[in-house]
Amino acid sequence: MSSSLAQVPFDSVIVERLPEAILVIDQNGRIILANPQIQPLLGYDPEELLSKKFSDLVSVSNVMDLSINQEAMFFSAGEGDGLLKDHYTGIHQNGNQIPLFCSYSSFVESDRLLILMILRDARNLTNIHQDLGLHSQVLTHVNDGVFFVDANTGLILYANLRFEKMLGYEEGELVGLHVSAVNAVDGEHPQITVEGLMESIDGTGSWQGELENQRKDGSTFWCAAKVSVMDHPRYGKIWVEIHSDITEKKFHAQKIWRHANYDGQTQLPNRQYFTERLKQEIVNLEREEKGFALLFLGLDNFKEVNDTLSHAYGDALLYEVGARLEQTVRDSDVVGRFSGDEFTVLLRHIDVDKPETIQLISNKLLAAIGAPFLLEGELVFITASIGIAVYPQDSEEAEHLFKFANQAMHEAKNKGKNCAQFFTQAMEQKARRNRELIRSLRDAINESQFEIYYQPIVETFTGKIHKAEALIRWFHPIEGMISPVEFIPLAEETKLINEIGEYVLKDCILRLQRLRREIDPDFQISINKSPIQFQSNVIETERVWQKRMEEADVPCSALNIEITEGLLLTSEDSVTTKLECLRRQGFQFSIDDFGTGYSALAYLKRIKVEYLKIDRAFISKLDTDHDDKVLCEAIIVMAHKLGIKVIAEGVETEAHLKLLKEMKCDYCQGFYFSRPVPFKELIKSLSKSRSLA
Repeated sequence: MSSSLAQVPFDSVIVERLPEAILVIDQNGRIILANPQIQPLLGYDPEELLSKKFSDLVSVSNVMDLSINQEAMFFSAGEGDGLLKDHYTGIHQNGNQIPLFCSYSSFVESDRLLILMILRDARNLTNIHQDLGLHSQVLTHVNDGVFFVDANTGLILYANLRFEKMLGYEEGELVGLHVSAVNAVDGEHPQITVEGLMESIDGTGSWQGELENQRKDGSTFWCAAKVSVMDHPRYGKIWVEIHSDITEKKFHAQKIWRHANYDGQTQLPNRQYFTERLKQEIVNLEREEKGFALLFLGLDNFKEVNDTLSHAYGDALLYEVGARLEQTVRDSDVVGRFSGDEFTVLLRHIDVDKPETIQLISNKLLAAIGAPFLLEGELVFITASIGIAVYPQDSEEAEHLFKFANQAMHEAKNKGKNCAQFFTQAMEQKARRNRELIRSLRDAINESQFEIYYQPIVETFTGKIHKAEALIRWFHPIEGMISPVEFIPLAEETKLINEIGEYVLKDCILRLQRLRREIDPDFQISINKSPIQFQSNVIETERVWQKRMEEADVPCSALNIEITEGLLLTSEDSVTTKLECLRRQGFQFSIDDFGTGYSALAYLKRIKVEYLKIDRAFISKLDTDHDDKVLCEAIIVMAHKLGIKVIAEGVETEAHLKLLKEMKCDYCQGFYFSRPVPFKELIKSLSKSRSLA
């Protein structure tokens, strides 16, 4: 090893073995290292150069440019972007002038600012163009960028005109630069490093893929690159690289990817992409033994926004909700739009053993959604219900976590909405029970497992019975009787209520024929009609029911349809139209469970009803609760003023009956008179009463 290399403590052995002439100079321009390859180029022994400055080796006309470049290099030392190149006229030891091409960069070594210089005979760089001859002219006119790289040094030996224009360089300006100068090093995506690319080429002799290149002005663009190795008899091993600009193609591919993975309305990850992120989070956490929380958020009564304002307002509200969710959670969390008015939130890197932390975040989300939205000058209010499932406590599978969080969200809605609910196994047991009931419901319809019971409605002052309410009962072949409280909500949810409603109608019409023939020609049956039936397009009540009555030769007035207050408040024109159509055909109406729901007083003027049914909740404590007594009296007085008769449900004692008589209630219904009974018992009881009369 030469003594010159021993002067600096970095790995000078590598420098000594490099095929290019290398100099290292200090801030004063003094040469502190020279490798053996300097001698064939300039004729000096490396030891001789240690007493010289680099300015001693170039023409006087180059000294000023050299000084400026050295200052620029030292100024950029340590910033990682100090790579410059220039041409100089070198002075050989024998006095001859040699055109030099110099690439140099600054670095810090042992608190010293130094410049490493690579010197090459510029005549050799020019010769490669001459050696290419006709091929060089051909390469100038191809549409792809083509350039050659010295495989040993990484220096660019040749670049065609297309590649120079792609990168914004003047003709010949790329030659002599290191290949890393054109590769983007700070792009958004991980890049193929020069070292990695070299390893691939050494192994297979070629490489192809996508690279992000950097233009002279610092901007970047994507290229499809192909690299192969050529052994040149004069220049040794050379990389031949062909680059095609695919920036526009990448842009369109990115648009397609975003369209496939993001919701166009809210700009949030869609269901598919959110699920992928969730599954990836599970894979990541399997190794770390940590957890996360999945929040399933459903907007409450969102349909009312669409119905009362417009779908445009609804769309704007969904966007604003998504924005608020993202603003409320941390950057590391993921917010997605699951479907319709449902959103999902992935709370990452959270201590799942502290549910109070998850609850706190959920409360913040509820507060954010609960604040008023200003949409096109209109103040809009909405709330949300949140279900929470925790990984890995609740499940380690994505599908189950979604299902459990969704179940918890529905439980939150059932508990009054605008709250958050953690998943429990009891919810899963309930959901499993519901799934079993839904399957059995379909069989029940096909196998006629239903039976209609009838409960008499008694005239308060005479005790006469010429009305009854039809109440459905389900007799399961294994479980026995299943309560309507349990299966009716499921029938409404699955729309099976439409088929059940048809079954009830047919039975009631058949019973009315006999009752009006044998008991009372004015006998009337009340049937409950679900709001779902009015919303259905499958069964058009206003047409089908009238036809059924006409075929049985029973007047429509013989059927009293019990509806809820909530149905009267609906803003759907189709529902109102059906109600009015049924009324014109002669059907009568009762408002069931009056006083327990919304205030529908304004609608009593708009849609005429014959009866109000006071809910049993007011009747059960009629003789012990003063407030209930006052409310019942008020309802009866109001109804009579409007020409509406009143039916009291849940009458169970003589005291109830006495008070209702004092209040002048028109009809009573309850266990005091009779439980709901099969039709045979009803007809038997009515026949007996008639014979006694």
